[in-house]
Amino acid sequence: MAVPKRFVFVDSRDYLSTHARGLDDLQDYENAHRMWRNGARVSDIAMAVKRDSSTVVDWLKRGRMPKSVKGLREISHLLPLTLDHPLMPRVNTLAAWAFASGNVKGGKRRYAAYLNAKKEQFPELSRVLHGLGLEPVFSRPGRQTIRLGEKSSHFARIMHALGLPASERKARQELALPAYLTRLSRGLLHNTIAKKREARARALVQDFVAVLLANKLNRVTQKHWVLRMHYSPTQKAGERLGRQALEAMQAAAPELGLGAPSLRVVHDKAKKRWQPHIVLDGKAVGILEKKYPRLLKYGA
Repeated sequence: MAVPKRFVFVDSRDYLSTHARGLDDLQDYENAHRMWRNGARVSDIAMAVKRDSSTVVDWLKRGRMPKSVKGLREISHLLPLTLDHPLMPRVNTLAAWAFASGNVKGGKRRYAAYLNAKKEQFPELSRVLHGLGLEPVFSRPGRQTIRLGEKSSHFARIMHALGLPASERKARQELALPAYLTRLSRGLLHNTIAKKREARARALVQDFVAVLLANKLNRVTQKHWVLRMHYSPTQKAGERLGRQALEAMQAAAPELGLGAPSLRVVHDKAKKRWQPHIVLDGKAVGILEKKYPRLLKYGA
């Protein structure tokens, strides 16, 4: 059964678009092979696709291909990445960790992804990484700083295509939750997701929120906890991020009864930044522990 377009989160074009000439590379590579099969000469093919003859020879006679096309082949088992894809839960969790405590670094040429986790969180996170064929390749005492090994570039590009910024300077950006997550949160809140996909959608939102809680929830008094989201450079951006985080919380745990009064956007004069806060009282935390253990699987 076809997946509705709004539940196709990353397709081949999205992945290729993270490369400087990805879409052109694929078109030229395929055209070169088509012309070669039809008997065209290398020089004519090179002229038609506007590439050096040596490049065309590499493609046609030596089995080589553009980096972007090679990457697409290697990551093709993930594409199109949809709500129904069996690996989407793991990719979603990976994206959550990169958003909450890590970063995606990259430009058009080179990408890499880094995550940070406490030692006690690592076994559960490791299970997710291994399920995607990833291995941590660097760590430091106290916290695990994880680079995603040889496949880091592919997955970093996938996460950027999902909506994560490709920069480590988060505080200087107008951050937002990935568009696919906000789409799922609002679909659950407004009952616009079909029943057959509702459980899968809610599980994705819950898993993302679980990572936010593990990294951003702080106890401030005996009876109050605060989910402190990333700093934003403007009040407007902080309010938007706060609303998105609140919607995700509401969709993940409807029985918490969170509403607009739970959200505050605080101005940090020293940092000259705005930070969204979602305030939970003791009752809400008790409901989390009792009815939503999935949201606390990494601790909080």
